[in-house]
Amino acid sequence: MYAVLSYCWGKSRAFTTTEMTIEDRKRGFRIEDLPKTCRDAIIVATGLGLKIRKKTGKEKLDLYGVSATDRLPALAGLAAAMQRRIQSRYLCGLWEKGLERELLWTSAWDPHIIEHIDSGSASGLVLKHYYAPTWSWASAPGEIWFATMVLRPRFRMLWNIVDVQFTPTTSNIFGPGMGELTVEGIAIPLWAEDGYFAWRNSPAGGYLFCFCDSTEAWFPDQRYGYQGLESLTGRELVFILAGVLVKAPGTPKEVSTSCVGLVLEFVAEGKWRRLGVVEREGGYRDWEKERSETVVIV
Repeated sequence: MYAVLSYCWGKSRAFTTTEMTIEDRKRGFRIEDLPKTCRDAIIVATGLGLKIRKKTGKEKLDLYGVSATDRLPALAGLAAAMQRRIQSRYLCGLWEKGLERELLWTSAWDPHIIEHIDSGSASGLVLKHYYAPTWSWASAPGEIWFATMVLRPRFRMLWNIVDVQFTPTTSNIFGPGMGELTVEGIAIPLWAEDGYFAWRNSPAGGYLFCFCDSTEAWFPDQRYGYQGLESLTGRELVFILAGVLVKAPGTPKEVSTSCVGLVLEFVAEGKWRRLGVVEREGGYRDWEKERSETVVIV
């Protein structure tokens, strides 16, 4: 059982941990020094028989007090309350209703930060064992954001969720699990070479578009030892198009269409795993001419 305290600091932050106070916090502090809300929370938690999770000062500084596997249990109570209202199946942090949009999450985690964290602290951020399907944000560390293109008025969703198979791996139905999605959409082969993603050649010759790791178009999931696009060289990859921004009336034909979708890597037996999101302003013209395919994401 987990209990999470959420409260407003108010106008004054009398007790905070900063670079100036971190060494003093490591040596310890009195409960009486905490704000009254925090003191009351400790009293209530202790009375309920809950154990207070303790971390060293360095872990608090590096991990913000949360490991990658803490997130689903911490949200379980909220998810249960929401489920009664929206009447939808819960899938490792995502809702089956509206799943076409919720699949377009991104993991805001900088892998270079790991260089400044010792191995003991970093273990909480990197999921070394299977915890959730790759299409769930629970499978990747870091803060989670969602693609903003889907909120724009002219956005058109192109893919469809054909089937969802999901089984919780614990007694908590709002916790981790195993599953696969069958998605129908436009799937375009691509490859990584010299730090760039390149889509297959267009009928007129040349690339449909290509981009590198330094652009804002590519949002990789930080797992499987990802170390930049160079680490994907030689792998069998595909881009599945989720949707596009429909061009406004009167827009010249040669103007490219903005698009968003997932980059997948082939695993085995017709199944793929997610590697990240592409959300690009411009660069795609001929989606109306493409044929839809069915892919299974695990």
